[in-house]
Amino acid sequence: MVIAVRLNLPLVNSISGSWDVTDPERLAAWETYVEIITRIVQPQTGFSQRDIVWELDCLEALLNKMRDILKKYGPAVGQVVRPNDLSFAHLALTVINVVLRPVLAKGEKIKGGQSGQKDFSRELDSVYAVLIDYCNILAQAADVVL
Repeated sequence: MVIAVRLNLPLVNSISGSWDVTDPERLAAWETYVEIITRIVQPQTGFSQRDIVWELDCLEALLNKMRDILKKYGPAVGQVVRPNDLSFAHLALTVINVVLRPVLAKGEKIKGGQSGQKDFSRELDSVYAVLIDYCNILAQAADVVL
C-alpha cells in the first residue's frame, strides 16, 4: 500500500513524499501508533494546569519505546521500494531527532528550575500537534480505520 505523507515539523518545516508500506513497516507502525496514542496527553490551556515533569517523562518513555521498535524490526523498516520514497525508519528517526530530542533537552532546563515555562508549555503543545499528525500517518500505514 502506498500512502502520501506530509508531516509538518518544527525547524525543518515539513517532510513529505510517498511511503510504500511493507508488512514489517505495517506492524511497526501499529506498535508505534499504540505507544503514541496511549502516552501523549491532550494539550491543556494554561500552564498552571500542566504537570510539565510528568509530560516530559512520558515523552522520554515514548522516545525510548520508538527506539526499541526500530531495533526490534531492524533494517526491514528502513528499506525503500523506490528511490526518494519514505520509510518507517526515516519517519520515526525524524520524529525522534527533530521533535522529541530537542523538546526533551530543553525540558531538562525547565525541570531544573530555569524560567520559560509558559513558552515551553506552548512548545509542548506544538510537539503534541506533530505527534497527532504522525499518529494519523501511522494509522494509515497500519490500515487502521479512524
